[in-house]
Amino acid sequence: MRLLRRWKDLTPADRRLLARSLLLLWVLNAVLLVAHYRKVYPRVKRLAALRRGRRQAEPGQAATRVRWAVGVVASYTPWRLSCLCQAMAGLVLASELGLDASLRIGIKRGDLFEGHAWLEADTGVMLGEVDDLNQFVLLALNDEPRISHPAPLSGPDGVADHYDRR
Repeated sequence: MRLLRRWKDLTPADRRLLARSLLLLWVLNAVLLVAHYRKVYPRVKRLAALRRGRRQAEPGQAATRVRWAVGVVASYTPWRLSCLCQAMAGLVLASELGLDASLRIGIKRGDLFEGHAWLEADTGVMLGEVDDLNQFVLLALNDEPRISHPAPLSGPDGVADHYDRR
């Protein structure tokens, strides 16, 4: 009953934002259960580009609204939504509001191998803020340049040297 009262108190724009957030999170959660993120991410980027600027908002306000909508929906779903799912949904919602955002995925090695996804904009981290975010090593995504490694030096016999011959 309290939830219904809160829903009635929302503006129509906020209701639409929550409904879009719910739909995106539900669909992305289902898709990410059966498909690898490298297959899903290009489609999410394409969807974000198609929906670009449908509803304009100033950058600070857009970031706050996206954070709010994804957070509210994530807290009311009966299942746990991954940080990757939330960041991808936030990417589409931010694009709708005219905000340029970037999905980041990083890994942290320690006692346990840990991965995390977050969404960044010019205003800072929009979704997925954690205390030790600087400890994550960024992974390149499909549309980002890869880190290039120099070709190994070949020895006189044409076999690559993996050590210094000094």
